[in-house]
Amino acid sequence: MVKLAAKVLVLIGFIVLALNFLGIYFIEPSLVEKKLDYLDNESPLDVAFFGSSHAHSSYDPRVIEAELGLNSLNFGFHAQRFEITQLIATHVLEKKQPKLAIIDIYKNSFLGFSDSITLGLNLKTIDNLPASLNKVTLLASTLKAEEVPFLIWPTLRNHAKWKNLYDYDANRRVYKFHGQENFKGFQSQNNCFNRGVWNTFVAKYKNRNLKREYKDLTKEEKALIENLISVFSNKNIPILFVNAPSYVNDYDSSSRRYTMSIKNYLSARGYPFLDFNKIKDSIGLNKTHYRDPNHLNGKGAYIVTKYLSEYIKRNYKWNFNTDNRIDEKSNRYIHFENELQNVLYLKEFNPYENEVLQGIVKVGIYQLEDDLYELIFETKKDSIDTLKIKLSYLIKDEELSYLAFDKMNIINDKVRYFDILTQCNLYRYEEKNYLVFPFQHTLPGINDLQLEVGDKLDTELFVISSDSLKK
Repeated sequence: MVKLAAKVLVLIGFIVLALNFLGIYFIEPSLVEKKLDYLDNESPLDVAFFGSSHAHSSYDPRVIEAELGLNSLNFGFHAQRFEITQLIATHVLEKKQPKLAIIDIYKNSFLGFSDSITLGLNLKTIDNLPASLNKVTLLASTLKAEEVPFLIWPTLRNHAKWKNLYDYDANRRVYKFHGQENFKGFQSQNNCFNRGVWNTFVAKYKNRNLKREYKDLTKEEKALIENLISVFSNKNIPILFVNAPSYVNDYDSSSRRYTMSIKNYLSARGYPFLDFNKIKDSIGLNKTHYRDPNHLNGKGAYIVTKYLSEYIKRNYKWNFNTDNRIDEKSNRYIHFENELQNVLYLKEFNPYENEVLQGIVKVGIYQLEDDLYELIFETKKDSIDTLKIKLSYLIKDEELSYLAFDKMNIINDKVRYFDILTQCNLYRYEEKNYLVFPFQHTLPGINDLQLEVGDKLDTELFVISSDSLKK
């Protein structure tokens, strides 16, 4: 009997090891994996952000680094609940010791996995975390017992991917939409929502702005906060709780009630709480700073993180040194500060020679990450209607595998992208105006990268290759 039990235990152990080993082949490629990979960087981590899409859309590490000289990472993920935040924070602190943890907290932080979409988003996040007792315990306490094995191991949950096992690429890349903001975990878009989106939003929330009685947080909600606090307090890491700006707060009384309950509880516990919904008007936010009524765009995130940088400088007595900032060459705001003098490629124009240029005096290109670049246009105009752009570059047959996700955009051995820049892409910085356009370039080197603008896309601004770029 003892031998049989031992054999069963060995078999179970083997199965568990096999499921863990094979898991990587069944995980959906996502930006979650990329964010967690930053932890393997040798650079120290000074400021870490945690939370849901409110966090990853509102707090831009570039601004923290430009303003304070502090290295920052954003670990916000879609629909992240506090149970998952606890797991992520534990994983982060096993590798790094930040000076400050900034946690975005609001009503949805406590909602749990109330629907399959929310559960799926959170599982996609924790799929990228290593197997641990905390991970098993969380899922076991939250889900039905028969579901736990399938949700712990993507090998079982995504079993349909067995047929694609031989196609697995260890160097796979995650597709980032052109125009989408991506930097050290920060994710957003540089678009503004239109009147139709706003009207739909107002119609959805018009009956939710009812006067309701104040209600304290439940015992379970307080426990979620305390569990998260303990992760950081055990490492003596200070916490700043924040609430990202959202028009939901204006139209949903239950959101405001939750915010008040959160503020009162954290205040009683002695933790600072910065509610951006209370100050969003005074710091200059308006509808043009949101990609939808519930999330900021890149410009809005700049304003919020700039204010947050000033708050940190006032309230934390650290040595802020901007003389040797990390990742200066990949930081948009440092390039603004240096008037584009340190970009990879820069070309200047006389804006009066061609009306199509809409006041453009400079175009620069710099590299954010290994596969992500950004165009910066300096313009004399502080207001633009639209600027149509076409970006294209040559590829070779052997490079097609890099662009499997972009086959529709490949014409005559050229990858082509079209976009329209508007006022939403226009940044005001130190009395100058800049248009920005991030784009993904997955190939090993730049080969005849061509930029054309204008209503007919027939005004060429440059054609460059890798040897045209600064080293």
